[in-house]
Amino acid sequence: MSLAPDGADLVAQALAAPSSFCGVTIDGGPSAPWSALVARAGSAAATLQAAGVRPSDRVLLSLPTSLGFVEGLFGCWLCGAVPVPLPQASGARAGAIAARLAHVARIAQPRAVLMAPGDQLDLGGQDVAAVTIGDVGNTPTPIALPHAAPLADVAFIQFTSGSTGNPRGVVVRRAALNAQLAQLAAGMGVCSTDAAVSWLPLFHDMGLVGGLLMPFALGLPVTLLSPLSFLLRPGRWLQAISRSRATLSAAPSSAYALCAAKVRDADLDGVDLSCWRVALDGAEAVRPEAIDAFSARLAPNGFAREAFMPAYGLAESTLAVTITPRGRGARTLDVDKEALAAGELRRVAPDHPMAVRVVSSGPPVIGASLEVVDDAGAPVPDGRVGHLRVRSPALGAGYLDDPGATAAAFSGDALVTGDLGAVLDGELYVTGRVKDIIVVRGRKVCAEDVEAAVEAALRVDAAHRPPVALAFAIAADAVDGERVVVLVGMHGRATLDAKRRAQALEAAREASGAADVVVAAVAASSLPRTTSGKLRRSDARRQWREGALVAEEAA
Repeated sequence: MSLAPDGADLVAQALAAPSSFCGVTIDGGPSAPWSALVARAGSAAATLQAAGVRPSDRVLLSLPTSLGFVEGLFGCWLCGAVPVPLPQASGARAGAIAARLAHVARIAQPRAVLMAPGDQLDLGGQDVAAVTIGDVGNTPTPIALPHAAPLADVAFIQFTSGSTGNPRGVVVRRAALNAQLAQLAAGMGVCSTDAAVSWLPLFHDMGLVGGLLMPFALGLPVTLLSPLSFLLRPGRWLQAISRSRATLSAAPSSAYALCAAKVRDADLDGVDLSCWRVALDGAEAVRPEAIDAFSARLAPNGFAREAFMPAYGLAESTLAVTITPRGRGARTLDVDKEALAAGELRRVAPDHPMAVRVVSSGPPVIGASLEVVDDAGAPVPDGRVGHLRVRSPALGAGYLDDPGATAAAFSGDALVTGDLGAVLDGELYVTGRVKDIIVVRGRKVCAEDVEAAVEAALRVDAAHRPPVALAFAIAADAVDGERVVVLVGMHGRATLDAKRRAQALEAAREASGAADVVVAAVAASSLPRTTSGKLRRSDARRQWREGALVAEEAA
């Protein structure tokens, strides 16, 4: 029997009868069953009401990964408010995050902001009630609300990462959230004995919906780590999975690659990953080399390559659109590189001189469908690359206070994703984003492919933390029509000497097919990123043109 019957209001049911046996554990910190968290959320709801929050008002959640975040989220729902999850404005990037929050506040027009004790936030002079919320104790006391309120029609506002432009607020209705939760449960084959671990940001769709709300709605236990905890020591993620005997955990390809490269043998002492049956791989381009490296590194600890489940999704569809079937493992194809640049998935032998591997993101989740169209909007045959359009009951209701962008992306009953890909044998192969495509003599090359090639070339014999590559194109007078610029972000005191610069240049030229290529070393910390860690190529291009990114060039 499915844990998520079709059409069920999973959120309302979970709030009305939360599990008393399973709940949230903060790795290295407190824990509480779902029932205690919902009971304690009444205090947050009452506090919000006292601050003037009324049904359908919006409330910013600027909180760390904590039981307090869960309390605040549920508290918003219990008083009929609409939560807007956002990063906490603290740490090294506090200034940039505060600016983002002020931008979001201008759009969302919130009644209140929930913050951690001690935090201060300047929302650009807007009149917003500041409410602090601490962590939940182990014995929460239910508090009756002064004014009972039904759940709002809108479950939350999910602001996009802004990797290709300014962040936009996707309006996710409760019906769409419930549909997505059912899609996730079916797509991943979730059962009542499953348990989850997540370090993904709770203000990101993958962390919020997949990492927190799915376990809540289905009554499963989940262990949460902060993103910073993972980045400082990736082995903590694997230790948490082993310790809690988790079966479900998700991450982007870059995280799997980071683990393969940086996890120490000492971190893996006693770690048993044989329990991990669903290793979802999404949120960014799925890289076959990351799957290979992670599988090889963790096989001695019981990790099964078949656990990998590449997926595709976006905030505009609440989360997932496609998911690889559970237990099959990642499916890769060897295709002709030149044909791919021309827009076709043409299979070749693995030893073909022009062979490159692409990874399937699986078939559409239940109730969803994909359409691949050309520039004119006409459907293309299987195996041809085109623009991806999605239909799903989990689609968002548009962008908050942005009718122009809503009309462009939410066309009729379909979502224009801005992504490129092809469908073959019923499964999706994503090839890039429209705004990140580099055009060289009519050939379309994905910026991420160039970046991956450069990073692979520099990863060999690297004495320091592997560098990060960011690629984009700028107009040039060359025959190619565009100059390819690759910024190589170096960590700490690492430098890009002449030999390694030449290796990066050769890799970039081979991957892009361009002769006019510039490779420049910059500090990794200077590369513009979103709050969820994605590279902002459009910002990097602008900063390069303005001379804000100063680096030594090599042509």
